[in-house]
Amino acid sequence: MTSLLRKISLQLLLALFALLVVELGVRLFMPEIKTTTTDSVLFTDDLETGTRKLSPGAVGNSRGYTFEVDGHGFWKYSSPSPDAAERVLLIGDSVTMGIGVPPDSTVGGRLAEKVKVYNPSAIGFDSNNYRIIIDRLIDSIDDDGPPPFDRVVILWCLNDIYESEVRLGMGYGGFLSRAMSVVRRNYMTYHWLKAIAMDRPKVYYEHDRQYYVNTNEVPIPIQRLERISTSLSEHDIEHDIVVVPYEYQLRINDRTPQEIFIAQASETINNIHDPFDVFLAQPDSRSLYLFGDGIHLSSHGHKLLASYIDATILRQPAKDTGTRN
Repeated sequence: MTSLLRKISLQLLLALFALLVVELGVRLFMPEIKTTTTDSVLFTDDLETGTRKLSPGAVGNSRGYTFEVDGHGFWKYSSPSPDAAERVLLIGDSVTMGIGVPPDSTVGGRLAEKVKVYNPSAIGFDSNNYRIIIDRLIDSIDDDGPPPFDRVVILWCLNDIYESEVRLGMGYGGFLSRAMSVVRRNYMTYHWLKAIAMDRPKVYYEHDRQYYVNTNEVPIPIQRLERISTSLSEHDIEHDIVVVPYEYQLRINDRTPQEIFIAQASETINNIHDPFDVFLAQPDSRSLYLFGDGIHLSSHGHKLLASYIDATILRQPAKDTGTRN
């Protein structure tokens, strides 16, 4: 019995040592792999709307990087914007927040070098959150006063087509949930193995694509977007919608969701921008996204998107906003 216990103990020690070696190797040679956790201190409940928002003055960690929220509930960037720069309200979900990338390297941080960026975007945001933000913007406008922002830019991700309650993946509860949380937070090997074991970008894209192709009616999120556009137009606020592509659809050159979205939304909204071709022209689509992700942009992807917005929207002369007649 003693000999058997020694053998088992030795095998366990060897297995743990092997796992440690692999973990060190992943951390050393694949620094692009990050944890998938974000500190909850960065967010707070919005009691008025029953949703959540950024917590003013909060400082926390998101996927290995420090994020700060200013006193008004917008992400802080270190780049000083010119005093007379255009004031841009940048709205989106976790992609626009920029998880997995240093704040100054996100699309908001890069644009902040040229314009004043106000970015309240957060993990889990959807079209309902965008509506709440815009409604508050409109309510803050005095009868005779100017709007607090010169332009609104909404970054639309393909998963904005459904409500935030829709989740893809397996749910865990109790002890297993806590154990998996520890693994996701601390072990890069887990993320590496998951990425090589299955093509998660393909799974996510095929899941979200069905919400565009399997409907004959204009989805509620697009209807919300149309109402947002109408409301902004009524107050003469410039606004644009940018459709951010997924990695897997670039790999197979399938822009079906964008085509359907633009066909449905452009009945009412004039200013929709599709950077699909700009992303498609890059030699390696995977380099534009976080490792094994396919939705959230890498620093390279954020730089490309920021350049597109700067060239396509911010450098363009002011145009009439509004709905189609």
